[in-house]
Amino acid sequence: MLRILVSIITLCVFSYISYAQELSGLIERDPIKLSGSLSTNHVFTSSSDPNNNRMPYSYVISGGLNTSLYDIINVPLSFTYSNEQFNYSQPFNFNQFGMQPSYKWVKTYIGYNSMVFGKYTMNGHQFLGVGIELTPPKSIFRFSSVYGRFVKAVEEDTLSVSNTPAYRRMGYGFKAGVQKSGNEVYLTIFKAEDVTGSLEKVIIKSDIKPQENLVIGLNGQTSITKNIKLKADIAYSIIARDLFLPEKKNSGLIRFFNFWITNRESMDSYWAGSVSADYNIKGGSIGLQYERIDPGYATMGAYYFTNDLENIAATFNKQLFKGLLNVSGNVGYERNNLNSESESTSNRLVTSANVIVVPNNRINVGINFSNFKSYTHIRSVFDKINQVTPYENIDTLKFTQITTQVGVNSSFKVGDISGKKLTQNLSISFDYQKASSLEHSNDDISNFYNGGAYYSIADKKYKLNSTLGINMNYSDLSSGSSFTFGPSLSLSRPFFKKKMKLRFSVSYNKSFADSKAISRALMFRFGCSYKIKEAHSFNLNALVAIRNRFKAETSSVNEFTLTFGYAYNFSVKNIFKKREQKTDKNE
Repeated sequence: MLRILVSIITLCVFSYISYAQELSGLIERDPIKLSGSLSTNHVFTSSSDPNNNRMPYSYVISGGLNTSLYDIINVPLSFTYSNEQFNYSQPFNFNQFGMQPSYKWVKTYIGYNSMVFGKYTMNGHQFLGVGIELTPPKSIFRFSSVYGRFVKAVEEDTLSVSNTPAYRRMGYGFKAGVQKSGNEVYLTIFKAEDVTGSLEKVIIKSDIKPQENLVIGLNGQTSITKNIKLKADIAYSIIARDLFLPEKKNSGLIRFFNFWITNRESMDSYWAGSVSADYNIKGGSIGLQYERIDPGYATMGAYYFTNDLENIAATFNKQLFKGLLNVSGNVGYERNNLNSESESTSNRLVTSANVIVVPNNRINVGINFSNFKSYTHIRSVFDKINQVTPYENIDTLKFTQITTQVGVNSSFKVGDISGKKLTQNLSISFDYQKASSLEHSNDDISNFYNGGAYYSIADKKYKLNSTLGINMNYSDLSSGSSFTFGPSLSLSRPFFKKKMKLRFSVSYNKSFADSKAISRALMFRFGCSYKIKEAHSFNLNALVAIRNRFKAETSSVNEFTLTFGYAYNFSVKNIFKKREQKTDKNE
């Protein structure tokens, strides 16, 4: 597979050369254009907490560069580097380097990137390697391919709680198909395998085994009439859960793929698929969709996957009263325990709805509800309010399974809506989430409630912006309940024709656990930003945090954080022409 990918990239390079020789008018274009950005952030922290494990000084450097050759070939690249190692729930790097060179209808991926082949095959999983996408505009054929490392090897550390050992996982795949006039069909094949010899030590404490996965997918869509569209997506996944187990005789559908994957004692296969039909009506659409995912279905091309479910639902989307009311959602039936192997079975009515009401130019209300299963991040607004450094809570792969979600967001313009002198706005939000942990059974149910109200004023005469707010969070967990609430105030004002901006905010919150007060926090934040000719920007932020913990060994903790950042944005054109002009002047 790697040889095929290298051959394709080589062919594309020669195509660049031959095609460039046929182009006309290249002399009139800028041969090279450079654009990009470079930013650096430096964080200095100090804390009176004896258990503080933050580095006193840390930095993050990131940047991006795009090189354009004759406005035909584009080579974008990006990188991120830090001296601090962040804790992830999965073995991935924070320090990354990636680029996506493109030429006309050819796009390549080099370094750290992610690609999407399909919902059930490879869906946004990060890899370190190479990839390519071919989308010729005058052809019906489309092709994508990838090869690289999907998980890095991590040795087991029995003394670390956050350590997640892992075998190095290599993978490759391709997606090929045709599309024309809104009709398309694609075949996807994705293969990933853990390298059994990638660890020096044998994993003892963790129940992690080297695995292998082959996924074959087929998806497409077609328009029967002008108003009717059909879509289908189906995938077959073969997984070997333990590569140390012996081989066994091929049987069933797996025997047709023995040249790709070796049949073992730990091997199973699963199906997943969905079909849908949509009918366009005036101001909206209605449809019908069906989905089934076998129990145990998984793919190494995605992080998390909801399986063991079957649902059928009717979908709708409609604008009413000349756009004053927008309604969308679906209603259906869902069941699990498809193989009748679980102790409990759930058969339930599943719905999701989104309602947006705009009765006039003062009021905007949005309401959403869903009891479909999904994965998301559970974070309280106080995680950000009480954050000491910009890189806390950076574990972006910490997912939680959501089974029910309700949200209400509203905004009201107060006073004179013309905004000539003052702009006043009142916003109120509420969110409820019912969740179950990925690591525990469905009996481990948690309920999260978040609410907030903000009143903001923008004074155009004095150029002063202010916001007064109050937030609350209540969490009902199997281990107990917690409640946090508190007000906040923020002020900001630009100076020197908006080149400089000063910011100040103060917040206070108090936390309770099982109705008993456990802590309180008072946070002061100061910020200043300054721009020079839109290319250079400087940021200086200071934080003073005063925390009190009740009934703790260290009852009072004072923390100070100073963050300095610099960003440079540039765009350079006519590089060779400028050099020629300088040479002429010197002569």
